[in-house]
Amino acid sequence: MILILSHEHIDEPTNTIIDWLSFYNARFLRLNGDDFLQNKYVKIDINNTTVITNYGQVINSNEISIVWYRRWIKPTEKKTFFEKFKQLNFTNEEALLVETYDKYLQKESTTYVNGIFSVFKDKLWIPKPSKARGNINKLDVLLRAKDIGMKIPNTIVTSSKKEVALFLKANGSIITKPIYEANCFDYKGESAPMYTKEVSENDVKAFPQLFFPSLFQKKIDKQFEIRTFIHRNKVYSMAMFSQNDVQTSIDFRNYNWVKPNRYVPFKLPQKEEEKLLKLLNDLDLNTGSIDLIYDDKGNYVFLEINPVGQFGMVSINCNYNLEKIIANDLIALSNEQKRTDERDN
Repeated sequence: MILILSHEHIDEPTNTIIDWLSFYNARFLRLNGDDFLQNKYVKIDINNTTVITNYGQVINSNEISIVWYRRWIKPTEKKTFFEKFKQLNFTNEEALLVETYDKYLQKESTTYVNGIFSVFKDKLWIPKPSKARGNINKLDVLLRAKDIGMKIPNTIVTSSKKEVALFLKANGSIITKPIYEANCFDYKGESAPMYTKEVSENDVKAFPQLFFPSLFQKKIDKQFEIRTFIHRNKVYSMAMFSQNDVQTSIDFRNYNWVKPNRYVPFKLPQKEEEKLLKLLNDLDLNTGSIDLIYDDKGNYVFLEINPVGQFGMVSINCNYNLEKIIANDLIALSNEQKRTDERDN
């Protein structure tokens, strides 16, 4: 049986793959991370290697052949329940106690969730949970890409205003973006996304002498951007002409819904695909979404990789039908594992 790990929130590629699995009458189960939040029923039976869901569904490890990790719990849902405390006048000591206890519960939650994953540790994972969302270090990936021979932007991490000023002077134009992930902050119904931003000389002048360590990169003058999705050594790429719109020129995720960017199928040179496949192999990944830039000098510049990044836009805009391809692959892998088990028994 195929086990799909996701969450309750909208993720159309997951839903479409499930539609294809249903169309082919494949055996599968979907397990949502939201079912294991602190206010839900949870049971992990270590001796019998089973997980019982919030709805009483029993999932036995022996019945699972393939695990497709798509999503789990949204970062904004990883919280404990201190709403009532906000209405009270807490002292600093009390607030620190609440913060410390909250961190403790987060660690407890992370540990038992990892225990759920361990129930299925002997199965084929796409990708492995140890490499899934949040567990890939952006700086490590850049270093590995450079070692493989890929071009990367000039990059520094610093807490010094002086160093940023020198970096800006040396590179002409620079940007900043998160070292970890580009999450959103929700406040009073508004969402503040962490987009990539250009850093001007005036911005630097306004910096304090020391600040929280931040990542800065040379701004790459691009002809277009490339989003590449890799699934088990198969490479699918799309060119995005984000530079034609001021709104999306720095970060294509700052979508212009009125006048969307142009997206077209794209074929990377074989040597560039080979570098990406080697990078995935070095990272112990069997899938991932990769961002590249084709710069004004004709170079392919690697930016970053997300093990569970969005691929729906690549599938739809390029008519790759990736959801059908992935569904068929999951079915083939599951059938292959079943035949192997029958031979062994």
